[in-house]
Amino acid sequence: MFADGQSKLMKELSQVKHVSVTTDIWTSASQLPFIAVTGHFYLEGQLQTRVLDCCYFEGHHTGERIAEKICEILSFYKIENKV
Repeated sequence: MFADGQSKLMKELSQVKHVSVTTDIWTSASQLPFIAVTGHFYLEGQLQTRVLDCCYFEGHHTGERIAEKICEILSFYKIENKV
């Protein structure tokens, strides 16, 4: 099911020219750090918002590490040149 949704999202993203991204980093109540990256884009004239990734984010939350993670996610979806 997850792979199906991911394939659908990759197809959607291949059809758009521009994607905006937002991110959030937080620590859960059980003291586990997470990062989420969300993509925003227009598809067929309608604004779409999709979670690109939400995962465990261990280690220091430096600008360099955050940028590396975001770039990794953008690369996975092949949208580095659309942001």
